[in-house]
Amino acid sequence: MGVKLQDLVCRKKIELSYLKGKIIAINAPNIIMGLLNVSFKNAGDLIMDRTQRPISHLYGILYRIILYYNKSILPIFCFDGRVSELKRVITKDQLNDFRYTFKSYQEAMKKTIIDPPGS
Repeated sequence: MGVKLQDLVCRKKIELSYLKGKIIAINAPNIIMGLLNVSFKNAGDLIMDRTQRPISHLYGILYRIILYYNKSILPIFCFDGRVSELKRVITKDQLNDFRYTFKSYQEAMKKTIIDPPGS
């Protein structure tokens, strides 16, 4: 997140049971970008809507929310404004990874799509 949270962020691994009954903040852009990358890297397993747009990442978010609720954890997804310089560098790398993955996805889709009848 754009805010400096070093003193608040837990740097050790914890079990989900430790968070039971707590409210946790989740950096939404990072989660969404990660799920998008996974979705496009596994293009054969994409879930599509009726207009053939991929929606696998949305299912990923829903499954995570359900996981948290089942563990009695209340997730709050944060969308923040200003970005720290470190996050700007990391986000730029993620964007480049996403663009590469998306290009590969589009090429794969072009190879597999058959022209509809009458076209």
